[in-house]
Amino acid sequence: MSEPKTLNEFYADRNKLLARISELENRVDFLESNDSYLLKCEKEENKKLKADNDKLLKEKIDLEINFERFKEETAKKNKRNAGRYSKIDGNLINKAHEMSKQGLTQRKIAENLGVSLGLVNKMIHSNNPISASL
Repeated sequence: MSEPKTLNEFYADRNKLLARISELENRVDFLESNDSYLLKCEKEENKKLKADNDKLLKEKIDLEINFERFKEETAKKNKRNAGRYSKIDGNLINKAHEMSKQGLTQRKIAENLGVSLGLVNKMIHSNNPISASL
């Protein structure tokens, strides 16, 4: 067995332990305050990142819309980018010739095909029937 401590030694050990407890409590308080600060900073950073992400998503959608418009506009142009895009194709010319052979007037053909009377006249008189492969 160890020798019993004197009252002074006991109080000295007690004071050391109380000082160590106080030191540990201060350290815990410091760590808790740092944790709350870090969480606050993390929340603020997350808000900033979310705002940046939303902004980039909006830009992406705008770019996709503009790209679709560009594709539509370029699809309307002819291959050489010269003159107008032709409204007529081989199928339309063949339909006009068939309707003409059936005895429909050029006005009725124009109404049915959704083109002008002049275009129907041009298709019937200046072109021979074209194969559907065009």
